[in-house]
Amino acid sequence: MEEIAKQIAHQLSVVIEITGALIIGLGLLKFLLGYIPSLFRDNQSESNTKLRLQLGSSLTLALELLLAADILLTAVGPSWDDIGKLAAIATIRTALNYFLEKELHTLEAKHKEHSQKSVQS
Repeated sequence: MEEIAKQIAHQLSVVIEITGALIIGLGLLKFLLGYIPSLFRDNQSESNTKLRLQLGSSLTLALELLLAADILLTAVGPSWDDIGKLAAIATIRTALNYFLEKELHTLEAKHKEHSQKSVQS
């Protein structure tokens, strides 16, 4: 029974990892498709901020999914080695996600402030 649970958890974690990778790939593609035309615009800074926010959002979502996949792999019959690896991975991914979210909030606040100034002018 435990072996079946491990197989299901493994297959599900692979699906989640692929989903995370697809989100990163699609976010990067969307970024590039928006960035290249912005090189020829006057308001490049505003466009780049919006693009960075979108890419950052994709990355935070993907990080959460990848962490979920790691947790799922370790959920069924983990060894102490597995738990230690999960703790290290979770710490690194959580720290990355925290600082990325912090940067996104700062960028978003600046973007809103800049947008409000543009509307008032």
